[in-house]
Amino acid sequence: MELKFSVVMVRMQSGERMPMLVDTNTGLGLFEPTGYALTLRNTNKATNTIGQAMRAVQLLYQILAANGVDLLQRIKANELLTLGEIEALIEQCKLQKADLNEIHYGPIDEKIARLDIVKLRKGLKAQANLETVASGTATVRVKYIKGYLDWLQQYAYLQKLPANREVFKKVATMTVQAIQDRTPSAGSRNSTTRKKGLTHEDQALLMEVMHPDSPKNPWADAFIRERNYTIICIFLATGMRKGEMLGLKVDDLDFRENKILVARRPDDPEDTRAREPYTKTYDRRLMLGADLVAMLKRHLKVVRAGTGKANLHPYLIVSEAGAPLALNSIDFMFSTLRGSLPGIKRLSAHIMRHTWNDRFSEFAQDNLDKEEEKKTRNYIMGWSEESRSAENYTARYVEMQAEQALSAMQAKMFKPQK
Repeated sequence: MELKFSVVMVRMQSGERMPMLVDTNTGLGLFEPTGYALTLRNTNKATNTIGQAMRAVQLLYQILAANGVDLLQRIKANELLTLGEIEALIEQCKLQKADLNEIHYGPIDEKIARLDIVKLRKGLKAQANLETVASGTATVRVKYIKGYLDWLQQYAYLQKLPANREVFKKVATMTVQAIQDRTPSAGSRNSTTRKKGLTHEDQALLMEVMHPDSPKNPWADAFIRERNYTIICIFLATGMRKGEMLGLKVDDLDFRENKILVARRPDDPEDTRAREPYTKTYDRRLMLGADLVAMLKRHLKVVRAGTGKANLHPYLIVSEAGAPLALNSIDFMFSTLRGSLPGIKRLSAHIMRHTWNDRFSEFAQDNLDKEEEKKTRNYIMGWSEESRSAENYTARYVEMQAEQALSAMQAKMFKPQK
């Protein structure tokens, strides 16, 4: 059955985008979640952050609706959630949404989780063969659900919704604290759990398959082959995010200095896409090598210019029809590639960013001291000078260094003594 709640992106005339939680049965936005979203907006939270919060609130409303829990009715009765409901809610936040949809909207006799019947213990999840999300995803979900319920209890108190406000305040405070106490750990971020870039061999294979003339290229259309090859080359050459790439405009290319501007343009009125790609970090100008310059010039004069609507907007990367390329098109491109390259375990836009960081670490080893490496990497990635984000992007390189060190040490240790 179709989900009862959905998060939609509303685009205003100014270009600003606002995620909103709607009831799919009526098409109307939910009042209280919209108030929470506006509160986040007024504290200058990014659109993507608000969207993430709304998806967590969507999950909350889905779980509660499937079990007949009406938050406003509870509040009027000086209640919020019971301890059992909180524990079940936390457990369900650890599950894939596809499984939750089956649980909540499948036939009654197939339901395997009800808030007040079964608490989704670990044993039950194993028996039901339910997949869990990454620990960090579950943590973020619970964080925003707690934030929403904290906002909701303050809103309800000030609106005088509970029959006895002081009793409700105590109950609500205990509810929020109970969720806080049960928030799952995001897990360790050591080199075995962090995402890793491609090996040199996998990167070479990817470039071989992606070349427009390759018989292994999974796309038949010449335009798509050329465009997707350009996308992959930009990813690997600059390490930029997919949102940053799709936000590039033609005028950001400076062929006099062979540089490209990666700029922050939140709520750009020129961008008509429902999900606006955006630059998450600082503006920066990045150097382009001769090969990439030649490729981008060809992209502008031959590939992009051959599409119908490309002259109606300023964006560099376009669809077959010439419209600004959508974020999910990048995801679909990598999904297709994963099917064509099953030997490469992980393949996504973010893995390209990890790959760039691995290659940069290799370059820096012989060319930059530690301080120069840190400042240069942070600038190219768009991080602050003091950022420690690099620690999340160098897992494969660190692992490789550890392997080489151990190998050398052990070879010396067991070398026959003369």
